[in-house]
Amino acid sequence: MSNVLGMENSLEITVRELKARQDIRDVLIRYCRGADLCDADIMQSCYHDDATDDHGFFHGPANIFTRDAVKNLGSLFTSTRHILSNEYVELEGLNARVESHILCLLHTNGEDGQADITARCRYLDRFESRGGVWKIAHRQLVSDGTRVDRLEEDYPRLNQGAPGGRGSADPSVPFFEAANSVSQA
Repeated sequence: MSNVLGMENSLEITVRELKARQDIRDVLIRYCRGADLCDADIMQSCYHDDATDDHGFFHGPANIFTRDAVKNLGSLFTSTRHILSNEYVELEGLNARVESHILCLLHTNGEDGQADITARCRYLDRFESRGGVWKIAHRQLVSDGTRVDRLEEDYPRLNQGAPGGRGSADPSVPFFEAANSVSQA
């Protein structure tokens, strides 16, 4: 009988670790979505209330960073895409150290004309589970390089689907709101 109990404990531990890893990944994805929609509330929901962020140009409370980031992303870029990959997670009880690769695709219509910017970076996050909820306690951005491609002329949008936007102008916002209202009915 002791082998069966040992297997159950092992299975419980494995399931708990898998859930923690998925919860952390969900936070990372939600953060990228919030950044691309320029939604400070979504971004802030990924951090604990006392969290800090070090993006190089900013070091301080995460709630101030998210508010300022949305203003800057919205005013400097006409569109952004934060693409998440290679999440490496080391769990340490109710704490985790996480490294995530981020590819930022940014488009701007600046005074110098249009440009596409590709930023290669990584997030080094210290996550904590508080009250069963995993969120970022501290984030450090690591920059691995940036490329700027100046565009000579305006290129037409390919006629493939609805155009993306920021905030509620993006088709994904009403799409998920409709799904949420149906599931709550």
